[in-house]
Amino acid sequence: MEIEKLEQFLKEAKRETYANKNAEKVSSTRLNSEDYEFKKGDFLYHDTYFGKYDFIGEEIVYFKDNPSWGMNYCGYVLSEEIDKEELYDFLKETLMKGYLRGQEVFEKNDWRYENTLEGDLKRFTGIETIFFNKVLVYKANYHGGLIK
Repeated sequence: MEIEKLEQFLKEAKRETYANKNAEKVSSTRLNSEDYEFKKGDFLYHDTYFGKYDFIGEEIVYFKDNPSWGMNYCGYVLSEEIDKEELYDFLKETLMKGYLRGQEVFEKNDWRYENTLEGDLKRFTGIETIFFNKVLVYKANYHGGLIK
């Protein structure tokens, strides 16, 4: 599996699943999970998570039916006063621009997204944060890499 092809596939899979407001969920793979899938050529992407606002999940990419890449993530809302639907709409907008999570920095109106990534597609860890009017209102941690 070529890393460049994996990266291109991930970009497309992210735009076609959770971050896409029109994406349809697939049947749950675990009790009370939310699941998305995207397939193209020899690649299959599966995202499964639990929770609506405070959440934990996992993404797996299969190449020729073998688990080849994965990412775990966990995020939470830090403010009870924030409009959670507006926050997650903003998050989805920035996730449409990335391939692991969002881009490094994205701003829109009073919202600011920051993504700190260490490593590369082969092995990585990161933290994403969202600020509303310069106040931290959301944080998520993620890590993953190639599966051998």
